[in-house]
Amino acid sequence: MGRIFRLGPHLALLCGMGGIPLPRTFSAVLVLVAVGSASAQTRTYPRSLDGLWLTDGYREFLEFRGDDMRSYEITALSCIPVVMATRKIEMRTVDEIVFVGEDDTLRISPGPSPETRWLHADGSVSNILLRRTDFRPEPCGQPIADTPLTNYQVFWETFAENYPFFTLRKVDWLAVDEKSRPQVTPKTTPEELFQILSHMIEPLYDAHTAIRAYSIRQGFRGYRPAVDPLQRKSAARITEIIETNYVRGGLRYYCNKQLQFGLLRSGPTQNPRLPDSIGYLRIHSFSRYSDDRELAKQLDALETALDDIFRDSVKFTGLGNRCPHQWRRLRCLWCLHRLAAGGTRLPRLLKGHPQ
Repeated sequence: MGRIFRLGPHLALLCGMGGIPLPRTFSAVLVLVAVGSASAQTRTYPRSLDGLWLTDGYREFLEFRGDDMRSYEITALSCIPVVMATRKIEMRTVDEIVFVGEDDTLRISPGPSPETRWLHADGSVSNILLRRTDFRPEPCGQPIADTPLTNYQVFWETFAENYPFFTLRKVDWLAVDEKSRPQVTPKTTPEELFQILSHMIEPLYDAHTAIRAYSIRQGFRGYRPAVDPLQRKSAARITEIIETNYVRGGLRYYCNKQLQFGLLRSGPTQNPRLPDSIGYLRIHSFSRYSDDRELAKQLDALETALDDIFRDSVKFTGLGNRCPHQWRRLRCLWCLHRLAAGGTRLPRLLKGHPQ
C-alpha cells in the first residue's frame, strides 16, 4: 500500500493472467494525495469496528472481522483484494487500533461521527475518511474472469476512474484505449500484456505510476525525462567527480547508502578562518534506510544518521578530541535531493570537468 515518505496511500490494482491466481500477478500503482482537515478529525468513542466500510474517495472497500482486515480496490468492473492485515493488540492505544500487513501498518482512529473512522497508513502525510456501509459494492459480488482482455479492461478502467492528470500530461486516455485494446487477444501472453500496459502509461512520464508483474518478474515505473541525459548515464562518474574535486576526505555513507555526507574543500566562497565549514548532503531516496521495512525502524535509522552528521561531525575534520566543538564550524549545508530523472541540474554544474 505504500513506501516511506510517500504523499498518500497507493492505489493498487492486482490483475491475474492466464490461470495465475488473480491477486498475485500485476499491480498498477497510482499515488494520490488525500485532503483532510486536521481540525475536522474530532475524536469520538464509537462502537465495534466490525463490518463494511467505504473510503471517502480512493475507491476502496474495507471489511473488518475481529482481528482481521481486508481491503479491496473497486471500479465499475472489478473488486480486487489488495491488502490483508491483522490487528496488533500490543500496539493499540486508547483511541487507535493498529493493523499490520505484509507491507503496511494501518492505524484506525475515531472519526467525526460514530459511523466514521480515520484510516492512516504509516508513511502517509494525511488520513482517509472511512464511512460505514451496510452493503458490499456491486462489483464485489460478481466473479471476474482471469483473461488477458479482462485484465486489460480492469487496468484501463482503474486509470480512467482514478488518475487525475491526463489533461496535465496531455494524454488522451480514450485514444490510448482505441490504439491498445486491439492488440490484446485471448492468446496474449503475460509478457506481451505487460509490454502493452507499460507502453500505455509510459507517455504519462509520472514517477508515481508503476506496474509490477510478480509472476514474470518484470516491472515498470514511470519517469520524467531528464533535464540533462548525463545524470542518468553517469551517476557513478558524477559521484567520483564530487569526491575527487569538491569533498575533503571523501563521502561518508549512511542508511544503507541512501544518504551521503562530506565537507566541501576550502575555496574562494568560504571564510579562510573557517575551512571545511560547508557540508554536502546527498539524499538518494526516501526509503530503504533500514533492512527492516517498518516505518519506525526506517525513521530510527534516518534520525541516527542525522544525529551522527550534525552532532558528531567532529569525526569528519580529522581533529578528534583536540577540537570537541568542531561541529560548530558547519555554517552552511548544501543539500542535493537525489539524482533522479528530471530531478536535479547537478550535471550542469559539473561541465568542464573531465568525463
